[in-house]
Amino acid sequence: MTHFLVTSFPLHGHINHPTFEFAWRLARAGARVTFLSSVAAYWRIIESPPLDASSCASFSNGYDDGFNFPINNDSTKITSKRADNTPRSRCANPHDVALELQIPSVALWIQPAAVLAVYYHYFHGYDHLINKVKIDPDFLVELPKVPPMASIDLPSMLLPSDPHFGYPHSIPGPPPLIDKELKEGRPKPRLLVNKFDSSERVANGSVDELDLICIGPLISSTPKKTSSGSDCMEWLESRLASSVVYVCFGSVISPCKRQMEEILNRLLEARRPFLWVIKGSDTGSETGEIKNRVDGCGEGLVVPWCSQVEALARPSAGCFVTHCGWNSTSGEFG
Repeated sequence: MTHFLVTSFPLHGHINHPTFEFAWRLARAGARVTFLSSVAAYWRIIESPPLDASSCASFSNGYDDGFNFPINNDSTKITSKRADNTPRSRCANPHDVALELQIPSVALWIQPAAVLAVYYHYFHGYDHLINKVKIDPDFLVELPKVPPMASIDLPSMLLPSDPHFGYPHSIPGPPPLIDKELKEGRPKPRLLVNKFDSSERVANGSVDELDLICIGPLISSTPKKTSSGSDCMEWLESRLASSVVYVCFGSVISPCKRQMEEILNRLLEARRPFLWVIKGSDTGSETGEIKNRVDGCGEGLVVPWCSQVEALARPSAGCFVTHCGWNSTSGEFG
């Protein structure tokens, strides 16, 4: 039996979908699969592997309690010691390990091909062009084989308005293996992409140097029943068909308090039942005030997490308010 080791960047949006779904599909095809990520990410895996051939493993990257960009994303801190004065782990790139052991490997790009093209060109001679939008927001960026893009069309991490802007190593450029293979003069590096051909006909050939293999959308077509979040599923089942507004802004974006208050005011004015996913709403943080207002109005429900695919599959779901991340967009295909 072929054994695949699937590793993931330790963010919730990378793990549950699409990387876990990719691992499940390999297992359903008859392969043995081990899913590997950091300790912090491992404990955020909400569903255990559904197939006997699947297993999960973890490693410590020195941030077992989670990684916080403003606090941890600094090279001087990344190479420093923990609070107990023990050194942080230095994790090897899985592609380098595979190459050294002569094990076949391939990278999975979980975003659209158009986003890949922007990041690829940013790291290959077009950064000065993209950086012009920082000075002139109306400047149109023209990249090879990609339609002209205004600042609003670019990945937010490249813009000064993004909270992660200014952390160079937070920009998700192409996997290091790709540049290594190109420099060594190997044939076009293969890259698995979370999309399907008809979704991005123009972007499919936007990076001549890469062989893009479409394997998406990596969203389960049959939503999995989970014990976590069962209360909100029961709540959805009790509502009329196409009546509920489902609000979720992903696992990274955190609207400020003022924005959340404005969103809540508009939801209440709409007089429609709504399900709103707010990170930390169960920990007594500043989102607690929002949750208390919702609980008091009797029209909505606030939860810290919800299976998006399962929620959107409910007959009561009538409107989806989203940050338009690729996972959320792909979820509508599910």
